[in-house]
Parts: sequence; structure tokens; C-alpha cells
Amino acid sequence: MTTEEARQVRSEDHPGGTRAASMGVLLACAAMGAAVLVGSGRMGARSLGSAADGVFAETGTLLAPAAPAYALWPVLYLGLAAYAVWQALPAQQRSLRHARLRGWAVASMLLNAAWIVAAVSGALLASVVIILALLAALVMIIATVAEACPSGRIDRLLIDGVFGLYLGWIMAMVLANTSSWLVFIGIGAGEPSSTATAWSVGAICGLVVASALLARASGGRAAPAAAVAWALAWIAQGRLAGDLAAPALGLVAAAGAVVVVAAVISARCGPVRTVRPPGRERAENLLPARAGWLDSHRRAPS
Repeated sequence: MTTEEARQVRSEDHPGGTRAASMGVLLACAAMGAAVLVGSGRMGARSLGSAADGVFAETGTLLAPAAPAYALWPVLYLGLAAYAVWQALPAQQRSLRHARLRGWAVASMLLNAAWIVAAVSGALLASVVIILALLAALVMIIATVAEACPSGRIDRLLIDGVFGLYLGWIMAMVLANTSSWLVFIGIGAGEPSSTATAWSVGAICGLVVASALLARASGGRAAPAAAVAWALAWIAQGRLAGDLAAPALGLVAAAGAVVVVAAVISARCGPVRTVRPPGRERAENLLPARAGWLDSHRRAPS
């Protein structure tokens, strides 16, 4: 039996390799789409921007990006819808990579839907808990897809690219969502005071450090860093001008975007390192595949 034939057998044996699992991704995507309509105000009296006394608006907190930043949401939703259709095609049914990913993809879509509903209904503490769970699911997705090479450019775009952007954007949204909750309960960065600005600077620095560590750990994965840099650039724009100006915070956010991009460039220029676990190798050792993926990823960034 060839290596490819062995992988196909294992994908069929994996719980995520069934036809029911691929249909589950489509249903989860549909549920997320319905929640997006709720969040936009098309299926309810309130939209996400007007919920909870406007704390999710671009001037609701110091860590909220300017309005144009949210143009990334439609890109992500379209990408996730395209992934849901792609993974359901017969050719992807035999992919172990897709089989391992489907469960986490369903979790991320359902958590996204739950987050929108919680935020629109004004349950901000619940929305913080949910978005943290969503972040954890996306981290697991990136760790899962890094274990095997993509099957082609479409696979790279719809998995590595889309879910990478999704992870970086949610990393930034965790800060915005948490600050919205703190403002809602009467504490936090609701106005450009010295205390609010100081802790907002600390939060941005934490985001930059986390993004740099992710870039190093993933061998220079570009998509998450691109989303983080995008969010930081629009936070900078919102704080350097407008109704909630905080120039010091704006400069820190702008510098953070530059550092995130530089961290990716540095990681991509460094050597590829793989460490084999001690003791007897597992029957299914994907470390060589991961090294090949990292090498090809650097040559053709997503």
C-alpha cells in the first residue's frame, strides 16, 4: 500500500472523514450566516453596532478599530462559505487534512454565531467567554492544518489563508470585545484618560507579542499577522483622529502593526526547524510533511 493510499484509509476511518461530517460543516456555516443577518440588523430590531448602548461602535472604546476595518468580516464569511462548499466535494472526502479540520471548523462557525447572538442581545460577559472559546478553536485549527501539506493552491487559500486571517482578526477582536464589556460595566477604556490609555497600550503590546510568537512558531505564517496588522492600523487611524482621539495610543498601535509585519518577515527568513519526539516514532509521523509545508509556504505565501 502506498503512502497516499494509507492516508486515504486513515481519512475514511477518522470521524471527520465521513459524509455526515462534511454536511455538518455546511449546516454550521448556514447557522453562522443566519446569525450574521441578525448581527447586521436585517433579522431583528438591533444591529451589532447599536447593541449595548453602542459599546461595539468604532468610538465605543479606545481599542475599537475605525469602521473600515470591519470590511474584513464579509471577506472572512465569504471565505468560510467557500471552504464549506469545497470541503464537501468528493475529492476532499479522502483528505485526512480535511477530516481532522472539520470538527474544529464546525466549532468555530457555531461559536461565531453564538457570539453574534450574545453581543446583539447585550450579554457582553457571555460574548467575552464565547469569543475566547472561538479563539481557542481557531488556534487548534491552525495547529491541525500545520501537520499536513495542502493539496494545492485552492486548499492553501481556503484553509491556510481564510482560517489564518480569521485567527488574526479574532485575536484583535478579543481586545475590542473585552474592552466593550469593561466599559459596559463602568470600568475600562471608554474615554482617553491617562489610566485608560495606559492599559490600552498594555493590551496592544500583548497582542503584538502574541502575534510575533505565533509568527515564529508557525514558521512565518502570513495570514494571521496580516489580519492583526490590519486591525492595529485601523485602531491607529481611529485614535489619531476622530471623536475618540488618543494620539499616544494611536502611535503605539501603528508601531505595533509594523512590528507584527517585521516579525513575519524575520520568521520567514529563518531556518526551518523540526524536532522529532523522543522514543519510538508514531506510525503516523507527519513531521516531514510539516517541514515540507513550511518550506512550500515560504515560497508561496498565502
